[in-house]
Order: sequence, then C-alpha cells, then structure tokens
Amino acid sequence: MYGNFLEDKAGSSLVLIRWNQITTAMAEAHRKQSLFADSKKRALKAAKEALNAVDGYIHCKGNSIADLQMLWQRAMSLSDDAGSVLLDAWGSTHEAHELLETAASQGLLHDMAEMASVSMPDVDHCMPFVSLLRIAHFQGVKAVDKALSPVLTQILVLDAIGRYQEREMKRLNLEVVQKRRSVSSIMELVGGIAHGVAKPGPASMKLVARSLNLIGSQICPAPAGCAGMLLNVSQNSSLGLVPDAKAEELWVSSTPGDLLLSKSPTSALTPCKAPMPHSAPEGPQEKLKTLSLAQNSRPKEGPVEELKVSGLHL
Repeated sequence: MYGNFLEDKAGSSLVLIRWNQITTAMAEAHRKQSLFADSKKRALKAAKEALNAVDGYIHCKGNSIADLQMLWQRAMSLSDDAGSVLLDAWGSTHEAHELLETAASQGLLHDMAEMASVSMPDVDHCMPFVSLLRIAHFQGVKAVDKALSPVLTQILVLDAIGRYQEREMKRLNLEVVQKRRSVSSIMELVGGIAHGVAKPGPASMKLVARSLNLIGSQICPAPAGCAGMLLNVSQNSSLGLVPDAKAEELWVSSTPGDLLLSKSPTSALTPCKAPMPHSAPEGPQEKLKTLSLAQNSRPKEGPVEELKVSGLHL
C-alpha cells in the first residue's frame, strides 16, 4: 500500500487521499485501455475470417456472396465498436493525465516528498554528529526516491498508453479535439525534487533535519532518566554548540534537527544529569581492539560533502 511510504503525521492522510484519487483515475484508464485491446483483437479476428471467406469463394470452396456480405458487415461493425471503445479509453487517459498535472501544480509531489517515511539504517552504535548527519541525509534521500518512484512509473506508463492510443486513432481515421498532453513538465518536477534533496542546499538541509528527528534518538538514545537523542560534547566539540560545557557533560535533544535549522541551536539542547558510564582501564590488547573497531565502523561519505551547522563547515 502506498501509505507505507508516507510518514504517519498530520496531513499525510490528506496527501494519501489526493494520490488515491489519481491512482483511481489511472486504474480506470488502464481498464478502458484493456477493453480497447480486447475490442481490437475481436475486430482483427473478424476481418481475418472475412478475408479467408473471400479466398474460399475465389477458389470455389462453398462460400456464397451472402456469406461474404455477412462476414464483412460483422468485421466492419466490430471495427466501429473498437473505434468507439478507443475514443472512450482516450478520454480516460486524458482525464487521468489532467488530474495528475493539476495535483502536481498544486504541490502534491512536494508534499509527498516532505512526508516520505524515513526508515532506520542498519547501524547498531552511536557515532559523532557529523557522521550521523550523513546517514540521516542518505536515509532521507532514499525515502524521497521511494515515495516518488511510483509517481514516475505511472507517468511513464500513462504517456506510453497515450502515444499508443494516438497512433491507433490515426490508423482508424478518428479525430479528437483533445490532444495528447506532454509529460515533460511533470517529469521535470519529479527530477527537480529528487535533485534538490540530493545536493547541498535548503531542501536537503530541511530533509536532513527531519530525518535526524526521526532516527537520531534511535541511533544515539539518551541515557536512562533523559529523553531524546544523546549528544556527547566531548565527541562533538568542533560544533561549538555548547562552548562553556565541560567535556564530561552529556546533552540531549528531542528535536536534534533544530540544531541545523534553528537560529539559536542551543535552544534545542537540554543537559542530561544522568551519569556518564565509565569503562575500566584498557590494556594494550583492548586498546588495539578498540582502535580496530573504530576504523571498521567509520561511516562512508554520504552524498552531502559539506553541511553547515550554525554557520560552521562540518
């Protein structure tokens, strides 16, 4: 179900209803296209039978003029029926395309991208804030691609059906007032949204912030007694978010995305009074194991090479 691609929050139900209206119209266009395909098949079969009968009459195989006339009239009738079904199918295709184009101009595709459901990455340990931003961006871009992929598929299929129907109408010498609508504007819109969130800029920053709000507290959960995402100042001292904090202090945020978007990032942080867990002193072997694990768990570079937090380049 398409609703699985959207985040469960206020407004997503309305977006889903609007999209379902479009998919209903597209399903009707597909149904009527199938009806035309069946009608065309029957008409071609009847025409073939009429031609075979003519061949039989020429070779004196028992067909009379009356038989030929009956078969030919049946073939012509089925051909006319196929033309009527084709015009009906063309109208449904045009209606679905027009509905999609109107919804796109009203911001439906942008709403779908902004409400795309972000899934949890395969990460089992907390990490520095900058590395977490890269993961949040990757998961966000993947969510937007997943939400817009069905739209792109429907656009391409609808365009292919329209082109086919247009060729068939020319073959049958059928004239229509409504011309086939171009899908280039909608394709450009989908591409613009996808590229906008993939490259550094306001759209990608907003996506990273929303993604971080969703997955941050699950990757770096706050200690018992505190809530939100853990932000260890000693591991993220380069951020400059809490300049007067002691290195051993723990800070948490229920909306870590505000650290990217807020003009006052410190307002999104709350000190956590829970004691920081202390580990036993490491011996030489344990230090080597820790170093090896840290190197192996270093996250790969994401599509965003540069992110800005409070005016700082991370």
